[in-house]
Amino acid sequence: MDGFNALLRLVPRPRHERTSLTDLPQRRGGTGGGHMRVARRGPLGDLHEVWQEVPMVELPNLLRLMMGSGKEKSESEFLVDESEEILVFHCWSRHEDAGMGNSGNLGSVDALTHEQVLWLDVVAALAETAPCSEASVPATRVRLADEGLASRAELEEEVAAHRRGDVPAEDAPRLASLDFFRQYVQPHILKDEVLSRLLPSGSSGTVRVFSAELAEASAKSGAAVTAGKPPRPKTLDDLFSEDMDFRAPLPWVASDATEEDPLRLHELTSVMLLNDTVGCAMTFHCLSLIDPCST
Repeated sequence: MDGFNALLRLVPRPRHERTSLTDLPQRRGGTGGGHMRVARRGPLGDLHEVWQEVPMVELPNLLRLMMGSGKEKSESEFLVDESEEILVFHCWSRHEDAGMGNSGNLGSVDALTHEQVLWLDVVAALAETAPCSEASVPATRVRLADEGLASRAELEEEVAAHRRGDVPAEDAPRLASLDFFRQYVQPHILKDEVLSRLLPSGSSGTVRVFSAELAEASAKSGAAVTAGKPPRPKTLDDLFSEDMDFRAPLPWVASDATEEDPLRLHELTSVMLLNDTVGCAMTFHCLSLIDPCST
């Protein structure tokens, strides 16, 4: 082994084993058909689990918020809502009957961390929105941040010190994310459908808070359509030339045009709550339209 710093071991993966561990269906947003292999670090090493998406029909109030595009409008609001918002809720839970054992299990070699699962959930949520219905999700722009642990009291009500602005700098992002989450989820929904799963039986445990946003779109993605325009025909002879070979692509037809970023004029705010001990994660994603005149 002289001259080598690492050893790569290839493990064969079975192709035709039809079990719940090696043949998991792909996720389908909000329908509960998704499964993820998750690696959870324990005192004796990594424990591999199967997490499945909970159908949103089991959370009717959150589903109603998602289908109603968020906040309940009051009588004093205008008829035209200038700030278009799209809300997406997801819920993940650990599949208790599909334990995957320790890290030696061959069926779990591709297990993900909780952070990777949440990042994929953000991308999947964006794929469910209207702007990304016919375009690729700009996954490279998604930025995930761990904002620390939150107590039950912080989840249920706003901290008085946060209103005064005298909270530590490391706690401010977490409290701001929880405040944003409570703007859309009413207290009774928070208690009945969120805390009942994250902190069941009235336990006073903690929940890890994650947030996600979209990084700044590159100038190339915004100007790709204008900067990469092919030459246009100037005369009819250019269009109907006798010596034109129709088997070759026309010079004014863009064959490798760069796809425009569908979320260039949108802002994403995601709040994700994870309790890996209980085996539950609740994710909330809000996609807002940005006024093009302000950019």
